[in-house]
Amino acid sequence: MPGIAAGNKTVRYLPRFALACLAAVFTAGAFGYDLPDAGGSPHINFEADRADYNRAADSIKLSGHVKLKEVGRPDELPGRELFGEEFTVYPSSTVAVSSGGVLVKEGENAFYGEDGVFDWAVKSATLNYVSASYGAWRVMDSEMMSLSSGTEQKYRKVRITSCNLKDPHYYIKLNRLSVIPGRRVYGTGAVLYIDNVPVFYMPVFYKPLGTENPYVTYVAMGYDKRSGGSLKTTTVYKFNPRFTGKLFLDYFTNLGIGTGSELGYKDPARFNGSVAGYYIRENGTANKRWGLTGGYWWKLRDTLSGGEPDGELYYSQAQFRLVSDPYFNNDFFRSNPYAVSPDANASAAVVRQTRKTLLRVSYIKQETMSGDEFVKTYEARPRLDFNTAPFQALKLPVLNTVTASYESAQTQTTGYYLSKANARWNVDKSFYAAGWSMVPSVFYDETVLLSPYAADFQSRQSDQRIGRIGGSFSLRHNIFWGGTADLKQTFVRRFSTNTFTRDALADDRGSEMNQLSYSNFFRPSRDTYLIFSSSYDFRDLRSGARDFTDRISPFVLNFAYTPRPELTVFFNDTYAIGDGNQAFSFQADCGKVEGNRMGLGLSNYKNDPSSYIVNHTFNWFPQGRSWGVQAGLGYNIRMRGFEAESLSLYSKELTVYKTFHDFNTVWNVRLRPGVQAFNFNINLRFNTVKSRIVSEREAQRFWYPWRDQGPGATGPADANPAVQANPF
Repeated sequence: MPGIAAGNKTVRYLPRFALACLAAVFTAGAFGYDLPDAGGSPHINFEADRADYNRAADSIKLSGHVKLKEVGRPDELPGRELFGEEFTVYPSSTVAVSSGGVLVKEGENAFYGEDGVFDWAVKSATLNYVSASYGAWRVMDSEMMSLSSGTEQKYRKVRITSCNLKDPHYYIKLNRLSVIPGRRVYGTGAVLYIDNVPVFYMPVFYKPLGTENPYVTYVAMGYDKRSGGSLKTTTVYKFNPRFTGKLFLDYFTNLGIGTGSELGYKDPARFNGSVAGYYIRENGTANKRWGLTGGYWWKLRDTLSGGEPDGELYYSQAQFRLVSDPYFNNDFFRSNPYAVSPDANASAAVVRQTRKTLLRVSYIKQETMSGDEFVKTYEARPRLDFNTAPFQALKLPVLNTVTASYESAQTQTTGYYLSKANARWNVDKSFYAAGWSMVPSVFYDETVLLSPYAADFQSRQSDQRIGRIGGSFSLRHNIFWGGTADLKQTFVRRFSTNTFTRDALADDRGSEMNQLSYSNFFRPSRDTYLIFSSSYDFRDLRSGARDFTDRISPFVLNFAYTPRPELTVFFNDTYAIGDGNQAFSFQADCGKVEGNRMGLGLSNYKNDPSSYIVNHTFNWFPQGRSWGVQAGLGYNIRMRGFEAESLSLYSKELTVYKTFHDFNTVWNVRLRPGVQAFNFNINLRFNTVKSRIVSEREAQRFWYPWRDQGPGATGPADANPAVQANPF
């Protein structure tokens, strides 16, 4: 039974015949004692400076610092509190009407309106001209608000913003809005206004209000010469802490509509994987362009890690990078590590592993770029691989390893699916003496072609067996400066088909390998290393005599210097005797990976020896400032001797980040052959996360998402390295 109070004195509701007496008492304003509490059942407590009871109208008029408090809600939610200057309460109908302004508090949320009608029996209410607050969000100028018996609050013709200024920089105008405090905001017919100018329409607007943010949409606008203007959206939904999905919906003025999605699941103990796909049919053409990429690892059964002697582990894994044409990523996802795909591939496998053996059943497909298309170079369906861990046999002091495989595969050479089996038995033994380590090994290998076609592809032949025998001798010695010297002789002899005699009629006379290789590894300090390697081929070929320069392989030199995390220098050079320098590259990076940084790269290749390719990158984010810059230049210097003959820029990229009161903005310009693009992205700042710069190594993970959740949201192609949240 509800209660009422005047001043600081609480009065409990009594039957109608007693309310007349209470009205006289209220009119006199004379209270000399505190009345008992209204009890534990659901009720309403009233407080006011003055209360007047009208028996004929069955109403109590409360005025002056009025407070109405809901107590004992059966749904155990916090009771609503109403504050105003004038209310009329109708006890028999459990209705209260406010005249003028009223403030309603509901837990941590609050809203203000005028001329409200509240019915506690059905827990509903309506107000006009409402302003409300839900966490970072403000609701303004609603024509009407209604409260249901649950927790949902509905608005009509309303504006909403998260800008904390009295006159907000931006707001979203909606026809209808539904709010469940602490959970979500949902509306229809949403138009984004910036400084009272409409800039973007959304048929549906959604935003979570809890600590978790499972649903968010990113929007980026841009232009490039090929696609025209673009509006790209990435909608991210977090199904649970392990499972995330993305939906891509893009519009290009020249090309039409592109759609795609991405799913990712991460459970390190059981399943890790992601898959992303995109499709567009370009306007005015028959081009159906698409891309599909991803991979997974899935543990099916595991008794091996439990320590059982005969335990086994079953798992499945796959990876795929498939595109309709080599230039798909360059046109739509330019920051993808494979901007121009030289190949496309897919594989899937089921593996059984024990302490002694491993068995793998797989499917493999590989395609290579040929002009503007892909040509299949290899496809195995299926392939079986088996190998053992090193083991001893007959108590001999050597280690044995057995590997075997079977495949039904098609290649460019065969043109049909050829069944082939292979087995190899390897024996080796390690020796250590006086700082030297020696590992001699021998093996026998046999390949069987099962019923191959004849050269005319018209008839089958009998099985063909091809054997190989060989071995190697490895010698390693620790040398000065904390390094090692490695010398290895490798020999492989091939037998002619179905015999154990040397294949002497072949060009290599049956000697597939007779090579001495040498490498030095120097590590004078923890932050410096140098590697030098080369090899010498002893084989004589029927096709012609070979001199020293034909036999010795190019010298390869690698040098790295990292005195501290903020400075890295890397150098690589390949030099062939008699043919000159083959390739040269240099890269130096200075600064923090996730901050101010500068990089300089230089490379030169034998196919164009007078051309030197220079790449210069620059990141600058002034401390305490609201802006930052990332820039990249690629230019070609042509040399004539030691003089520069010409200089030409082939790649220019500039990205500017600027943070305003309510917005994170990103401007990106990218110019290179075949690409002239401009992208602009604006992110509202509520629910933002800390910006970070993604290192190149991280960005090149093979299933790194195509479209990052950061500014641009157009894919690794157009996504900028700073990762920031966006409400749209």
